Amino acid sequence: MSYDSAIRGSDIESQQDQVFQSYQGQHVESDDDDSERLVKLVKQLEHDKTTLTASESTALTEYSDFSDFTFLNNRDDEQITDSSKCCSFRGCGRGLGFPGWKAYNRSLDEHPVLTKALTSFCGWALGDFITQTILTKDHAFDFRRSVTMSSFGLFFHGPVGHIIYDNLDKVIVGTGPKEVIAKICVDQLLWCPVFMVCYFVYLGIANGDSIGAIGAKIQDDLLIAVAASWKIWPMAHAIQFRWVHTKYRIFYINCIEIFFIMFLSFLANR
Repeated sequence: MSYDSAIRGSDIESQQDQVFQSYQGQHVESDDDDSERLVKLVKQLEHDKTTLTASESTALTEYSDFSDFTFLNNRDDEQITDSSKCCSFRGCGRGLGFPGWKAYNRSLDEHPVLTKALTSFCGWALGDFITQTILTKDHAFDFRRSVTMSSFGLFFHGPVGHIIYDNLDKVIVGTGPKEVIAKICVDQLLWCPVFMVCYFVYLGIANGDSIGAIGAKIQDDLLIAVAASWKIWPMAHAIQFRWVHTKYRIFYINCIEIFFIMFLSFLANR
């Protein structure tokens, strides 16, 4: 099946719609010859549509699915019409190569907070798992630590991230250079320190640490964590604030953050 086949099917549908609209919108009388030619043209278009080959019909269906989902874009949904401009990927409707992508999209639409919470749960669980099995494999696997890290993703990172980034796009509207820089500044100068404090407090409470111990941990490691964030996230956020659709922010962040989670996991449990 080919992309050209899909386009051919799409063009036929477009031509047919235009003919019908033109026919329905006529308010002047046409002579018999014009009416007859119009009827013949409509019948020919209908015939072309119904005689598509099996591969072309399948390609048309896939092309329609592709147009339903755009992982990356630099405009509002209503303005996305050119796949090259919105940086979508061919076959996106079939899951960017990942089974279940279509169901994931539907879940994001129907249950955005829960879906993003579970996305962060997986991201933080994977990050800590890699840390324990590869970076610190000389120690026995700490299941309680893994539960603590993944639950932070589930209960805090996913839901709060949904609120933060959805509202950030509403407050600072646009994807131009000035808007992107403004969003990065808000994220890294305001949200990042708050996020890190919440992270250390959450882990301290989960581990049963005293308030004094939690305060000491924050005092010792907050600047280290924030400085590390400033080395990674400005560039990563420049990409996502410019091109990644708000709907997929948490998914994108978790893909990048797996490596940063490894650092945070090591930092919090050293």
